Amino acid sequence: MKKIKYPNVKFLIEPEEDISVYFVFEREAEIFDRWSIMEDYFFKKHPKIKSLKRIKDKRAKKKFLKNYTIDYYKFRNVLIKKRVKEAKTRWKKVEQKFFCLADELFQKYLWPKADYRAFVTIWNIFPRDISKKTFQFPYKGRIFKKVEAIIAHEMLHFLFYDYLFRYFPEYKKSQYSYSVWVLSEAFNEAIMIEPEWRKIFPLQPQPYPETVIVRKKIRELRKNKKTVKEILEELLPFVIQKYTRPPSQ
Repeated sequence: MKKIKYPNVKFLIEPEEDISVYFVFEREAEIFDRWSIMEDYFFKKHPKIKSLKRIKDKRAKKKFLKNYTIDYYKFRNVLIKKRVKEAKTRWKKVEQKFFCLADELFQKYLWPKADYRAFVTIWNIFPRDISKKTFQFPYKGRIFKKVEAIIAHEMLHFLFYDYLFRYFPEYKKSQYSYSVWVLSEAFNEAIMIEPEWRKIFPLQPQPYPETVIVRKKIRELRKNKKTVKEILEELLPFVIQKYTRPPSQ
């Protein structure tokens, strides 16, 4: 019997990744007037970069942020390296148990082949890139205590999205991106509070307020022993109808 090959997560320190992430969120803030999000994710813990809001020249803005970010990493180099090593060690201790639970949940659906990379971040947000199989994780604060659960949460997203788009490819369209995001977050939140998951990941990331309704529905379906495919078949029409657009748009 062929042995299942599971992803090997590479843990990396790349300040450029933080710079890129900042500008992704800044563009969204400008388009949708979501500067309160920028405050929570970036400015609150890094007040020096708040002046970026007033800089109009793109080159000057990027130079300012690059200098700040690189200096920040240099100044905290020892601690960041230590925490990245710790995150890797802690993940290695639980990854096989995680993969076993994921196999059971998705009925041994094969993991997508990719270069899975985890980037440490200085920001207060840990985004993922589904297509590139990359995500970010914290290096300090109370949230670092949950680092294994954060990694598991992001890895579960990669499997969920691949599975969803394999069996329901029509939902790849950009018009469904928000509703699929709500469903994916609700799915992870509902699954990871189940007893067998909580044994491995007792500390959980904070759930999103947008997912409450869907999360409850998933928990009910799970009580009735529904498979992932059955859950998607039942919930996709409801989620698409209710969450086609973010409320702020």
